[in-house]
Amino acid sequence: METSAAPRPRDALVTEVLEPSRGWVGLRLGELWRYRELVLFFTWRNVLVRYKQTALGIAWAVLQPLFLMLLMTLFFGKYADQAGVPGPVYYLAALVPWMVFSNSVAQSANSLVSNANLLSKVYFPRLTAPIAAVLGTLVDFFAAFAILVVFILAYGVHPRW
Repeated sequence: METSAAPRPRDALVTEVLEPSRGWVGLRLGELWRYRELVLFFTWRNVLVRYKQTALGIAWAVLQPLFLMLLMTLFFGKYADQAGVPGPVYYLAALVPWMVFSNSVAQSANSLVSNANLLSKVYFPRLTAPIAAVLGTLVDFFAAFAILVVFILAYGVHPRW
């Protein structure tokens, strides 16, 4: 005896209705997690564009804090001596996180303006562009932090709380 299965009806298409959210409840972090590959793609694109358009490339992420550290050491050198830490380490330890923070804020604000056409034509979580911009600045942070570690080791500073 042969049994034949009835043909399965074609699965219905899933329709997602998008409605504006109200207040802070509308962050939709789960939705942001679903678009994590887009965040990584935007981050990669931001890093490539930033370093492709500069003559110095990643060296700029190292030279900028070094020049600022040099200027601060020349003009404010005696303040670091009062703290008991060598001047270059003292100023570089403050400049590295500050530059990451200031660049992150500037890049995330600019990401909304630079992606305005994309934001108005295609749906994806709006936090994707600013988060990708902030993640892109972490490349600069790691390069500058490596220089900070070299300075800490060169001056023989023993970090403590």
